[in-house]
Amino acid sequence: MRWTVLVLGLAAGCAAGEGKDTAGDRPELGSPGAPAALAEKSGSCPDLSAPGISTFTSGGEEHRVGVYFPKAKPEGMPVMFVWHGLTAPGFGDVIEQMVNPFDLDELARKQDMIVVVPESPVRNLVISDVLLWGILADADREADLRLFDDLRSCIVEGLAADPWRVTSWGFSGGGLWNSLLIMDRSDVFAAAATASGGTDQDATPQLVYRSPARKELPVMLVDGGDNDIWPGGGISILDFKEATAAFRDELVADGHYVLACEHGSGHTVPVPYWSAIRKFLRQHVFGEPSPFQDGDVPVPDVCEEAG
Repeated sequence: MRWTVLVLGLAAGCAAGEGKDTAGDRPELGSPGAPAALAEKSGSCPDLSAPGISTFTSGGEEHRVGVYFPKAKPEGMPVMFVWHGLTAPGFGDVIEQMVNPFDLDELARKQDMIVVVPESPVRNLVISDVLLWGILADADREADLRLFDDLRSCIVEGLAADPWRVTSWGFSGGGLWNSLLIMDRSDVFAAAATASGGTDQDATPQLVYRSPARKELPVMLVDGGDNDIWPGGGISILDFKEATAAFRDELVADGHYVLACEHGSGHTVPVPYWSAIRKFLRQHVFGEPSPFQDGDVPVPDVCEEAG
């Protein structure tokens, strides 16, 4: 399959041979230097007997999620969360709309990894109902953080996944949500990336910058330049270039390793940048120095080190 530009969507992946497994002797989850302990689940878990879409409960509400992995289910697989953008309900299956174009199920099988694609709740934006992550209100934020915590616990326990190699990626509305996760759940990620995400926009009250608890989280930030705005068509409610720049500067000031990548193509994700994101995420293990920072892996030529 060939893509020239990935538009208004979210992609995650890894090239063959990327990444490393340095398990060795690791401290217990929740101890100093280790990822946070698994949260106590607030409901049921998805069906993990076979890859695919299933329903489960979190915080008393029913949710849908696609979980993709090799049928053999080897232990110690890395986990990649992917977050869809804002969309209207009733226009097809939002999970399948992400999995099918980007072959996420095939990616999981070929790379011996777990790809998790949750569906957001339906929320009302006054003018219409939309599928949207919790970036606008305290209650929504807390519910979706609980959803993430539940899924992490279910996946690590149910599939014997590697909690030291959990990463997360999002674009547009999913990029904004992943920016929030970077701030609020930095203690679980080996690395994270956003495309058209960021902080400190008046339209997203939950995205005022908060220093992540973990002080050395590797992050890749991608934006589309001056025309990376939403909704577009001459109307700018969210300026993703501005939001990404704000997030970059704040993360760098807090001591995080950041790769900054601006492609100038507007609210899209060109293929070289998607390739850079998947390579970046695949290379990291929680608590270990970024191989990009220490020179073990070259910085993608579409990005540069910030700071």
